[in-house]
Amino acid sequence: MNLRRYTQKDIQRGARVLMRIEANVPIKNNRVVEGGHGRLAQVVPEIKKLSKKGAKMILISHLGRPEGKSIKGLSLRPVATQLSKLSGLPVKFMPEVVGKSVEKMVDTMQDGDIVMLENLRFDSREEKNSARFAKMLAGLGDIYINNAFGTAHRKVASAVAITKYLPSFAGDLMAKEVGELLKPFKAPFVVLLGGIKLHTKLPMIKNVSSHSSAILTGGGIAVTFLAAKYGKPLKLDHEVISKIEIKTAEHLLKECAGKIFVPIDFRVLRHGEKGVKTVHAREVLPEDDIFDIGHETGELYRRILITSGSVVWNGAFGKIEDKRGEGGTEAIAKILSGLKDSRTVLGGGDTVTFVEKKGLTKKLNFVSTGGGAMMAFLAGQDMPALEPLVVK
Repeated sequence: MNLRRYTQKDIQRGARVLMRIEANVPIKNNRVVEGGHGRLAQVVPEIKKLSKKGAKMILISHLGRPEGKSIKGLSLRPVATQLSKLSGLPVKFMPEVVGKSVEKMVDTMQDGDIVMLENLRFDSREEKNSARFAKMLAGLGDIYINNAFGTAHRKVASAVAITKYLPSFAGDLMAKEVGELLKPFKAPFVVLLGGIKLHTKLPMIKNVSSHSSAILTGGGIAVTFLAAKYGKPLKLDHEVISKIEIKTAEHLLKECAGKIFVPIDFRVLRHGEKGVKTVHAREVLPEDDIFDIGHETGELYRRILITSGSVVWNGAFGKIEDKRGEGGTEAIAKILSGLKDSRTVLGGGDTVTFVEKKGLTKKLNFVSTGGGAMMAFLAGQDMPALEPLVVK
């Protein structure tokens, strides 16, 4: 896959560069919670580079799922503040997405200025891939650069329709992401799959099962496989797992027999008892609140991982938002950070933030800015935002 890249002649001093970035980052108490390997940190070098060349940088992104409504807690203002902190350059925030006020602000920009527009998804036309909305965005720039690999699997106006109205290029980070994921994965190839919903990982499992040695599960995905394996009506987020999900899990266990590993023990909070305890997989009850994988599972996974040639990891293995559920994910991160002869790739916003918080991302080979996008890419699914950037 050869992506179109910009050259010096495409970006002259004073050029208005509309850059789509991936700023869907965790925010707590009106502050971005992300470290040096996060989505913002990885895109800052190119923003600084172009700004110093005299380009007028207009940054656009989404945050969360406001569904066309303006929601204060999903404003990109904290992102502008964090970008300024990371770059050492002033990043002005514009509390609107499109319109006369935005156009006027862009017209007054000086060479090298950086502006962050408000959350694209505050406008419902973004997720509808609206041509009219895309044209309004395009009117703000002279060229378009896409650095948002995290939304490359989504057909949205700011990544797809917009390419019809401006000269469009892949940014440095986008090219780096795609190049890294196109590299062949050396055998034994092990996949670590966590997270909540099985259906989001279904294409990935089907695609990699033929050339992977093992698929190690955790989180809600593991609970779904557990329900299928033992025929138990288990719950996720206090809701009974649907029969469709369980049937899907049963089919995958048969189709990928011997490759999909279901945890052999879990850390659970049992009704009427105090404290989280470890129980064997067979002993998990329908009313149990499952927090994490158990120690025996962690040891089993360790023995598999230390013999791997390459590893891809997406999704937490427990409820990492609660200290009682972070042990398994931390243990996996420590195992991967200690592998010397295996290529390790991690993706998924919350998982990346957690692993970075533990100081373990620096020892991994590659940290992707995409979670779902990384999975879709590896599953061979369509990537609508990449198609317009491919050199035909």
